[in-house]
Amino acid sequence: MQAPALRLLLLEDDPTGAEWLRHLLGGWGYAVVHASDCRQALALAEAGDFDGLLLDQRLPDGSGATLLATLRARGLRAPALALSADEEIVAAKDFDARLRKPIAADALLCSLRALGLAPPVWDAQRALAAANGHAGIAGSLRKLMLSELPGQRAALRNAASAQPMDVATLDALLHTLLGAARLTGAAALAAQVECARSLLADPHASAHSRAALERLDAEIERLLGEARAAV
Repeated sequence: MQAPALRLLLLEDDPTGAEWLRHLLGGWGYAVVHASDCRQALALAEAGDFDGLLLDQRLPDGSGATLLATLRARGLRAPALALSADEEIVAAKDFDARLRKPIAADALLCSLRALGLAPPVWDAQRALAAANGHAGIAGSLRKLMLSELPGQRAALRNAASAQPMDVATLDALLHTLLGAARLTGAAALAAQVECARSLLADPHASAHSRAALERLDAEIERLLGEARAAV
């Protein structure tokens, strides 16, 4: 049986930023509950059981740091990630991790993993929805995707090792892999593919791109390892 989706409380007063994060995190298999101010976030945190907190630092009615101090005093121990565009993020010492805005998808994913909040390997509900509710079709699609992974992995490795890196081929391969991952509910794989693609689009992030591709390769190995163990 699949474990329930990790629940994240997102405190962000900017509607555009909040929608982007909700869309991104929801696509990675998280259940995201959004609050636009500290008062709302406090009420939600006290009423719900959250696995993680993503808190903006500058809100109309206070700060994420002050809110976290209140929550900690009331016994909430969920890992907390500070989000800020300003220098005060350095002073957010009570947080478990910090990210400076604008937030890069890869940095967000790495931070969540470091906090023990990695996305689920499989999102069964998403896979079932993609198969119009037919569990047999969803299972067949997953097997097909896994059977194609070794070849896709080899192609990715070849394009990544080219001198210079074959960005166009990598982007095309990642585009195909992302579609398959979403269709089959491979949430963690989809998250890592998205991060790699976003970094490839930045010509100044080649070192980060290679690191993201290495993490993607490790995620593929994990899926293939699970598939081999299940045979």
